Amino acid sequence: TMDAVVYEAHGEVREALRVDHARAQPATTAPPGFVVIRVAAAALNPVDFKQLRNEQPDALVPKPRIAGFDVSGIVVSAGEGTGFEVGDAVYGMLPLVGSPWGSLARLTAAPASCFARAPTSVPLEDAAALPLVSLTVMQVFEQAGLRPGEDRTGQALLVQAAAGGVGSFAVQYARRVLGFEHVLGTCSARNAERV
Repeated sequence: TMDAVVYEAHGEVREALRVDHARAQPATTAPPGFVVIRVAAAALNPVDFKQLRNEQPDALVPKPRIAGFDVSGIVVSAGEGTGFEVGDAVYGMLPLVGSPWGSLARLTAAPASCFARAPTSVPLEDAAALPLVSLTVMQVFEQAGLRPGEDRTGQALLVQAAAGGVGSFAVQYARRVLGFEHVLGTCSARNAERV
């Protein structure tokens, strides 16, 4: 068994979440296509609280469910065909529906497609904060037809809410990956210097 933060019914955070000191852990031998990781860090996003508050049938969100989606950790078991090995440092975003496993636990399991090797230049504690915000930004830019490698000399991009998690990642991605010469951001007065 392991420690985990779980919920059995939807509701407000303080009423619904509880620490389970005897939660069953994932099988230590991952099935084909799956990875089991020892959690190093987990990050919380608005989607975590929205899913907890909004009623969803057990078929979509099996309960009891371990809370949390963004995670980083070390592979303790890699199923056949995953491309991962025991000891790999990884980060990723766990499935939003269909799985009882979340990031707020000692161990978690998910399809290997949910994970990537963690960059060695980023501590695992920081890497856990990247998956949801980075995927959101990359999807938005891709849907807008903005892809890396195009000449954007003299072009500018405006990022609304540039101080938030998604906004701050969008600023950096627009400048450093997409190559916009000017990136402008909106924010409150208290965040102006940071942005």
